[in-house]
Amino acid sequence: MNFAKEDKGFVIRWMDRQFATDDTFPAVCCRTHKGKKTVSRDHVLAYREWSALGHKRSQIQAWIDRWLDDEEVQMLKQALKDQSQPRREVG
Repeated sequence: MNFAKEDKGFVIRWMDRQFATDDTFPAVCCRTHKGKKTVSRDHVLAYREWSALGHKRSQIQAWIDRWLDDEEVQMLKQALKDQSQPRREVG
């Protein structure tokens, strides 16, 4: 997934928020146990790799390509689109 240089900070914050709020992020790392999604060793590996990134855009893009599934990529793209639209003031 490609994103603009000026969106790098947003992408980093989005990823950090996903890890903080979703125990099964990224979804490709999940396994199903007794009908519930649980994390696997790959989840820990994905988090370690994310935490160790130098946060160059090329590194982030490579991490996204490796770890995020299509649905998560679409969620990120939508979040980028939503944050880039000008906000209208109410009232």
